[in-house]
Amino acid sequence: MDRSRTQRVGHQRRQAGLPAGWCRVHAGGLALLLGSAFLLACGPVGPCAGGALSGEVGPSQIQDWSFAAEIETAQLETRPDEPHSVNTWFVGIGASLYVPTSMIRGPRTPTERSWVSHVSIDPRVRIRLGEPVFERVAVRVTDESEYERARAALEAKYDLDVADRDPERTIWIYRLEPQTPSRARSEPIPAPTPTPIPKQRAAYRSAFSASAASTNDVVGRMKMPSASAHSVAPSCIVPWMKVLRPSRRSSQLRIRIG
Repeated sequence: MDRSRTQRVGHQRRQAGLPAGWCRVHAGGLALLLGSAFLLACGPVGPCAGGALSGEVGPSQIQDWSFAAEIETAQLETRPDEPHSVNTWFVGIGASLYVPTSMIRGPRTPTERSWVSHVSIDPRVRIRLGEPVFERVAVRVTDESEYERARAALEAKYDLDVADRDPERTIWIYRLEPQTPSRARSEPIPAPTPTPIPKQRAAYRSAFSASAASTNDVVGRMKMPSASAHSVAPSCIVPWMKVLRPSRRSSQLRIRIG
């Protein structure tokens, strides 16, 4: 019975034009696709990177990180525009929180880590310790005494012997500091710099002023456009007036608005 059923199913697949093993291959691909979507939605799993971290945002100021001493692995999210998260070691010393690059596994050069290249462009990160997620800024530790203190604390937490340090491995340590608030939008906006008048327009303006002083109030006798046709004040038109030579038949100046 089972053999006849298998033959019947195979005959149906051949009629549909499907190759043998098509269902198994595509089922595996669908499972991989769903698994990738799960990782991207839920954060990292083991050595596999994930996406945005979920969880309630914790306070910005922490005076003592000892509450997270029992947590072995944290999740670090970088690249805010396109979140990328990884599992990482960490250690808290008082009010300071430190995250290292690979100490025993992974690339021996820090720049080969994706999250390191991310923070070199945008230092904003988010780190999840258990349930809460803390928004921080990653600052590389360059002070030698602070570096040795943080590295010794990391080695003590994860039971690493100083004698077993790999001389060919470079380890960077980052201090995660609170994010500073953005500049308030209520700050006064500086006044725009006035656009300088071109030399030609300035010459026209000077010529018009000189002619107006020697005639009978040219501006007052000038026929201006009606307000309905041009809703521009005369003071705004004066800089664009071009003065022509006076008419022989009249002492009034002829002007053209350009």
